[in-house]
Amino acid sequence: MAGLTCDVLVVGGGLAGLSCAIRAAEQGLDVVVLERGEEELYACNSRYANGFINIASEYIHSPSAKLRGVIDKQTYGFADPELAQTLADHAGQAITWLRAQGVRMVEIHGGSPIRRTVLAPPPYNRPGLDWLNRGADQMMRVLTRNC
Repeated sequence: MAGLTCDVLVVGGGLAGLSCAIRAAEQGLDVVVLERGEEELYACNSRYANGFINIASEYIHSPSAKLRGVIDKQTYGFADPELAQTLADHAGQAITWLRAQGVRMVEIHGGSPIRRTVLAPPPYNRPGLDWLNRGADQMMRVLTRNC
C-alpha cells in the first residue's frame, strides 16, 4: 500500500463509508475505501440492520421542526445544535439520494412512524439475524456495486 494516493480515504465499508465514497466520487474525487471484511458479504452493522429508517423514532419525512424537536427530546438537549438542525433539514434528501442510487424502500402507512419507511424487502417478523437478501443487505450490495 506504500505510495497509495487519493483525494479521499474512507475507512470502513458500511453505510456511512460507502455513501461518503460514492458522494466524493460523484464530485470527481479519487476515492479509496478500506474495509477489513474480506468476504463479499462482509459482516457490518449496516448489513444486519432491520431496515427501518427514522430519526429518533419519528417519520424521516416529517417537517424539519418536528424532527428537530424529537432529536432534542431523545438526546435530552445534548445534541450539537448545528448538526441536529442539519440532520432535521436534510434527512429527506439523504433518502432521495439513496433511492437514486437504486436502494429500494417501501412506505408502510397506518403504522408506527418508527417503521413507516423501510428498506425493501422488509425484514421477517421473527427474532434472529435472518438478514441475507433482506433490505439492509440489498442496500449494501447496491452501494458496494455503485462504489
